[in-house]
Amino acid sequence: TSQRDAAAEVCDMVIIPGDYGCDEVYPQGTNVPVRRVAPISLVTREDMSSRKDALAALGLDPARRHVLIQLGSGKLNDTATLRTQAVKAVQGLGLEWVPVVTKSPLSTDPDVEGAVAVVSYPIAQHFAAFDAAIVAAGYNAVTECVGLGLPSVVVPNPDMLTDDQTRR
Repeated sequence: TSQRDAAAEVCDMVIIPGDYGCDEVYPQGTNVPVRRVAPISLVTREDMSSRKDALAALGLDPARRHVLIQLGSGKLNDTATLRTQAVKAVQGLGLEWVPVVTKSPLSTDPDVEGAVAVVSYPIAQHFAAFDAAIVAAGYNAVTECVGLGLPSVVVPNPDMLTDDQTRR
């Protein structure tokens, strides 16, 4: 039996964070209290930078419009093709639109052609720099975009083992 299915053996309570996309059912076994809480995000509206400060922190041109592209690390599946398609879609909106991809400070991957690469964690503190986003349907990305009000196209990865992105 896994810890998840027999939670009382390893903990005193199970806390289940809310999800904007769906209410998942978690088997936790018996004899353990369960408490549901609101969706959990590392960044709150109070933590967010102003647009001016966010643009400056990321080195983005305040005269242009920016679309955040964050489609996952690519460690579990190939996101390069999807990322390239997203960059081209943003470029197709016109010259005033700039595709912006996030890059890990530990990454040795080359920058994405046609996009500005930024290094920032958590990027949500700088959402005011963006007019929209194209993001993976992971819990954190969706919770941050919905909770902080960033208009987003959400792209699920159906191959995730423990995160029902398609349902979200």
